[in-house]
Amino acid sequence: SHPIIKIDEYRYRIVSKMFLIEKLYKSTLFNFSLIINNKVPPENKIKDFRSIHCDYFSERILLYRFLQKSFPKKWKHVSGEEFKAQGYIGEPDYYLRFKNKVFIFENKDVILKGSEKQSRDPNILFKALYDKFYKIEKADGSFEGKAIMQIIENIRRLIIKYYTKIDPDYSPENLTFFPILVVHDKQFDALGVNSLIKLWFREEIISQGLPESQIQPITVINIDSFILFQELFIPRGNIKFE
Repeated sequence: SHPIIKIDEYRYRIVSKMFLIEKLYKSTLFNFSLIINNKVPPENKIKDFRSIHCDYFSERILLYRFLQKSFPKKWKHVSGEEFKAQGYIGEPDYYLRFKNKVFIFENKDVILKGSEKQSRDPNILFKALYDKFYKIEKADGSFEGKAIMQIIENIRRLIIKYYTKIDPDYSPENLTFFPILVVHDKQFDALGVNSLIKLWFREEIISQGLPESQIQPITVINIDSFILFQELFIPRGNIKFE
């Protein structure tokens, strides 16, 4: 809980630089979300501060900017905002196409509740991950689709050429899809999380009858790891992102 240890009155030891930076960032975010936002006049309050932050900063600034810099400009680049400008909803957060290779990015700057993480109960953790990344099932039998369902729906749309205003110049039967889930919190780097998400993704692909041979397994990647290695993807030499 404490990335800095006090040695004496004027000296401190930094236990973990990465944890310290993360602690400062998260503390600032939580202060705005839970303290400052609750003290402003009602007409100025942001109903869902974290959601707004994730949309405007995590996606529109972080995700868009580094993806634009990570891949050749001659590729087909389409941001979620560009989809919305054409009247589409439920769009990919970012879309890349290079010839017959399609990369569909879903950005999830989400966290687990402290009670869920500290429960040490596999069933609670399983349900929390299921609700964050797969779907929230409701009492009336309906559900709210999350990252996995959103990516699969966009693969289906691309197969039927739903996004013709954005990208009409391809043959669906020739495409290979690379689904990418970008996460922002290192807690999702824990062993087994990616395997669970891959399992749910594959089960849904099969249940919907989509062409398995055209769809690669879903990749879960932390945005920090992506940024760290982005310069390796640009030259298109021995190391290719796909």
